[in-house]
Amino acid sequence: MPYSIFVIACALLVIVYYDAELRLRSIFARKSLDRSLARITWNAPRLFFALARTYIGFDFVFENAASRPLPKRFMIICNHQSLIDIPVMFYFFTKHNVRFISKKELGRWVPLISQVLRLQGHCLVDRKANQIKTMKRVDAFTRKADKRGWSPAIFPEGTRSRDGYVKSFHSAGVRRMLDLAPMPVITVAIDGGWKISDFTSLSNIRGARYRVRILNVYDPPSDKKESAALLERAHAEISNQVDAWNGRA
Repeated sequence: MPYSIFVIACALLVIVYYDAELRLRSIFARKSLDRSLARITWNAPRLFFALARTYIGFDFVFENAASRPLPKRFMIICNHQSLIDIPVMFYFFTKHNVRFISKKELGRWVPLISQVLRLQGHCLVDRKANQIKTMKRVDAFTRKADKRGWSPAIFPEGTRSRDGYVKSFHSAGVRRMLDLAPMPVITVAIDGGWKISDFTSLSNIRGARYRVRILNVYDPPSDKKESAALLERAHAEISNQVDAWNGRA
């Protein structure tokens, strides 16, 4: 059996097993659900990383290039390349109670990830809804995250990049959240996920690398103007980092 097929089979088994566990616990063991979610969001990515690294040479690298230590709670601004970005963030920021702003569809059709997003209280936004309804949902999530000490993570591109290039950032959601509940912001660049459009792509990434790098830590912006300027800087430094990784700088 080719190693890529073996990795795919093992990854699917892990996903199915943990998805079934969460479904059962959400019905019969609600009291232990939070502990199970924390364990699964750590273990599932760790197992996949180990399998991919060992059998197909697909390495995962995490780097912190920020000159300041991470605060206890913060907003993550990051580019977006694949569904793997979500479990990767769970794994690398496991101590920070990360909660995502994501499209509503991810709460329904993706094994394990959909369960985690729904059960942990992530913000699932209907992109077809009107802006007022969407902002009300974001506002409610922002207040809840502030109260519970969650670190919101947002992909301002709004969709996955299929070629690795960083797309334009949409600023409304970020500015709204920072205006309602000011918090420190960290910028994160990722690269490598765009090469994995689905599990069958694993056979094409032998020897490749998935990178995650914390680039900067910013103080909470004081007003909307500072929030807009921060987002512009975030886009520039994330784009520059991804381009440098791909030899485009």
